[in-house]
Amino acid sequence: MSALFGGAASSLSVAPGSAEPARHTAAAAGSPQPAEDLNALIGEAAKDLADYQRLTAEGKLGEAGQKLEELKRALEKLNTRQK
Repeated sequence: MSALFGGAASSLSVAPGSAEPARHTAAAAGSPQPAEDLNALIGEAAKDLADYQRLTAEGKLGEAGQKLEELKRALEKLNTRQK
């Protein structure tokens, strides 16, 4: 995988055992995103926010911080789509 991205380490982090790596691959492909992908990005942001709130309430601040970073990335993707 490092050959694909010029040997640079990925800035995306996923918790071990998580099934989330696939959700970041669509935007990385660089292809134009149809309206369904816009809805998927909105759903992703909503899920990240809900997870962040749940983890914060449970006192799992480290995991909540990771979800907050994922939410920021999802919002950045939505912002770049609008430009």
